[in-house]
Amino acid sequence: MLRDVTGALSHPEQRLSEIAAGRRSPARAGAVVVACGLAALGLSLLSTLAEPERADTNRAAGVGFSLALPFLFVAVWVADAWIIDGVARLMACPGRRRTYLVTSAFAVPVLVVFEVVRVIQALIDRGGSDTADATATAVGFIDFAVLAWFVVLLAIAVRAVYGLPAMSAVAAALAPSAVMATLLVLFLVVASALHGAGVI
Repeated sequence: MLRDVTGALSHPEQRLSEIAAGRRSPARAGAVVVACGLAALGLSLLSTLAEPERADTNRAAGVGFSLALPFLFVAVWVADAWIIDGVARLMACPGRRRTYLVTSAFAVPVLVVFEVVRVIQALIDRGGSDTADATATAVGFIDFAVLAWFVVLLAIAVRAVYGLPAMSAVAAALAPSAVMATLLVLFLVVASALHGAGVI
């Protein structure tokens, strides 16, 4: 399992293609996602506790968010597979949701880096100076590179499982984010309408 994880991160095209063509079980893939969620939980708690005490700091919320991370990791992993398989079907590919679910699990470890960045930011913030704040903000930009790498890994997984061209694979990999953004906009529109009507 560790070999698959490190291979997917260091040589993604080769390893993800091997995983897609192999017979790894969803349970094993799920174990990878859960382990990543637990690692993110631990790092998130560490960053929450390492943050300097401030009047606007809500540590209870930070702890609550941390405890939800394993469930969020699994939910995002499963939802991602359903959406991408649906998009691939629209592109005239046969449904291979189970295979994609297993393959994409080995891209999830990249998301743990978000929490590593949070820990580094929290430790820098303890310096308490303007320079420390600026440095912590600059370190936060690493998140954009992590997000880009995650999308690239998902696109490689899509290509390995469905055989789509590169641009189509990237479009499919971005589909879950587009769906979530659309749902968020719809929620905000409905909430605004209800607020305007005095319902909420």
